[in-house]
Amino acid sequence: MTRQVSVGRWQTIAVVVPPLAYAVYCLALMPPGPVTAPDSAGYLAFAPIHLLGYVSFLRVFGATGAMVAQPVLFSIALAWLGLETLRLTSSVWLAIAVVVAPMVVPDLRTYHYSILTESLFMSCLVAFLAGVVAFVREPSVRRLVVVSTLASFAAIIRSPGLALLVVVPVMTLMHWRRLPVRRIVLVVAGLAPVIAIAGGERAAARAIHGDRMTSLMGRDLFAKAALIDAAPPATPSSDPEQAQLERDLDERYASMRMLLAQASPAVQAILSLYYETCLEGPCVPQIGTTDATVAPKGVNDALARVGFARLARAPLGYIGLTMREYRSLWTAFRLRDPGTVPLLNAFIEQHRPLPFEQLVFKVGAADRIAFEPSRPVRLLQPAVISIGWLTGVFALVGLLSAAVRRPLSPALAVTCLVSLAAHSAVLFYALAAAGIGRYMLGLWPAVTTAGLFGGWWLVTLVRDVGDAGRLRHQDLHLEQLDERLGP
Repeated sequence: MTRQVSVGRWQTIAVVVPPLAYAVYCLALMPPGPVTAPDSAGYLAFAPIHLLGYVSFLRVFGATGAMVAQPVLFSIALAWLGLETLRLTSSVWLAIAVVVAPMVVPDLRTYHYSILTESLFMSCLVAFLAGVVAFVREPSVRRLVVVSTLASFAAIIRSPGLALLVVVPVMTLMHWRRLPVRRIVLVVAGLAPVIAIAGGERAAARAIHGDRMTSLMGRDLFAKAALIDAAPPATPSSDPEQAQLERDLDERYASMRMLLAQASPAVQAILSLYYETCLEGPCVPQIGTTDATVAPKGVNDALARVGFARLARAPLGYIGLTMREYRSLWTAFRLRDPGTVPLLNAFIEQHRPLPFEQLVFKVGAADRIAFEPSRPVRLLQPAVISIGWLTGVFALVGLLSAAVRRPLSPALAVTCLVSLAAHSAVLFYALAAAGIGRYMLGLWPAVTTAGLFGGWWLVTLVRDVGDAGRLRHQDLHLEQLDERLGP
């Protein structure tokens, strides 16, 4: 049954004003030039290592135009999410909270001015969340196509957007009984945008870059392989370059693994982040300080083959590393945690010189390596970890609902689907990339939306249970009164 909610003009204005004000605020404080990072040059140069989504966006708008377009697109997506939330729940306060929460992410405005994928990816993510809310309110094939299309666009901007596609079949199965169309229609509606957009992007990249087309996968897999223990290959590679990479994984990086094995889980998670990042560049002689955007395709391919083969020989080690990084990504401001920083500093002092410390920490032998704690993190960190656990439970509930094809209440369905989107993307990062904090920033709109919808559902559930209890009590009182009065 379609949920029809009357939305007043003033309610609509109240929801739309915050994102509009945010766009004006960003444009008013726009710096004279874009903020750049090492990756920015590759995006502007249409480097073959990058997906076409963001580099094509830059070709259309240019670096200066992107500074204007990025905050505007983000604000439009937020306004849509707020309006869909209002239509579903009729709560103007929840809609405003859902809109405002993603805006308060630290340093978010800087990313809107940056030549990086964060801002545009978040805009696609927020629009995707709005599409999910719209589908839950009124499931239809058209809305299914919209959600799949938005997830596909996110996937050609950043690879973790592929994780959003997990939500599409779950969402469809969850509302199976409200979609009275043939199965083949639903399958086509879900897959066609993926094939056209994500598949089309890969075909276009091949046509544009030809044999130069490559990716960061080789570096990512090699870095993860270096951090786990595994038996050497039964037969060394006949290719000299690949054989040297195999020896490096077995011998050169053994000291890293030995160091990490001695650390406590919290310290291990932080050191793993630094070592994995270094293993994607400076710690690997075959890469060194070579910019990833100009690294030869042959080197990336060799890294991928050797890294994947080692991970395949030690699947339990890879799973353990993934789970460690998955938990670490849900730990806010890991490097400033007052409980971990003293242990980390003490461990570093006891074990110096650390393996590859000049490359990993960019210090000399006489320099001090020390992290500074922050008191507010002590309060913020448990809150984020709790949200991670709670949304994880909601994601599992959503999967169970899809498995049995039983619909949930609208607010709970949104909570489960958005939680699944967030956790799927975090798992993607843990599987295929170093878990740097910047990645979680791009997913924060999903985390806040899931948390707010989940809180709203719990409040309404408690209220409804209380109302039902009062009604039963009133009915019982009336029955007793009838008995006393008699016929």
